[in-house]
Parts: sequence; C-alpha cells; structure tokens
Amino acid sequence: MTDAPPTFAELAALYAEDDRLRAEHEQWMAQRETRASPAVRETVLEGVMTHGSNGNALLAAPAAEAVAFDEEPWAFDELQMDVIAQVLKELREEFDERIAHAEKRILQATVRLALPGELAEREVHELRARVIRAEEKIERQLKAAIADDDNVFELPNWRRKGVA
Repeated sequence: MTDAPPTFAELAALYAEDDRLRAEHEQWMAQRETRASPAVRETVLEGVMTHGSNGNALLAAPAAEAVAFDEEPWAFDELQMDVIAQVLKELREEFDERIAHAEKRILQATVRLALPGELAEREVHELRARVIRAEEKIERQLKAAIADDDNVFELPNWRRKGVA
C-alpha cells in the first residue's frame, strides 16, 4: 500500500462496491426471513367459530439452525479487511486533521475580524478617560477662580463709542 491518500475515484469505486455488497446482504436476509415463517391458513372446523380466528395464522418458525459465526461467508478475506481498516483509520486521521485545520483557520479569521474592533474600543475608552480628566481639571480651575473673587480685575473698555 502506498503512503498517498486514495483519490476520489478510488473512494467512489470502493463506496459503490460497498453499496452493492450491502444490497446483496439485505436481499439475502430478506430471503432468509421469508423462509423462516411462511404464511398459512388456520384449519377451521366447519360451523365452529373460535375467538380471534381470522384464518391468517403464521406457521411456527422452525428452530434456528446452529450456524457457527465462522461458517458464514465473508465478502472480504482477512488481508482485505486489514487493508480496509487501515484505510478507514487513515481517512479518519485525515478528516480529524482537516477539521483541526479548519477550526484553526476559523479562529484566526475571528481574531483578524475582532482585533480592529477591540483596538477601536480600547482607544474609545482611553479618549473617554482623557475627556473626563480634562473636565475634572477645568472644573477644579473654575472652582479655584470662583473662590478667588478678589483676584478679578476690571479691564478698561477699549472700544470706541458708537462702534459695535
């Protein structure tokens, strides 16, 4: 077996073969069930009606044949089953790797999309804090100016009379 993963055409052929074998197995099971319990009519005596007698009783199923598990025919030999198990294992590992890679890409995309918003939000908070500090400073300076009423000077009116 090569290290290269199977192609889609190879997988499609494998799946088609699996579908064919499954259909064949279902057909075999259906034939086996119909042989196990054929429908027959009850024997009804003329003129005698019994409770629940509708004339469509099933014949009792014969005792199951003692068939050992190993005697049942297999579609694959042991080597083929080992190869199928190995292929399934490798496919599962590849699938898990692809899922992990996709999750990683999704996480990276999320970070790339969320980071500018996070930075903008941080900047807004910093600007809001600066505005609050500036307002507090102005408020302190106004309170200090109002408390020092004796430091207020009247400036002379430098405007000419009649000029607005």
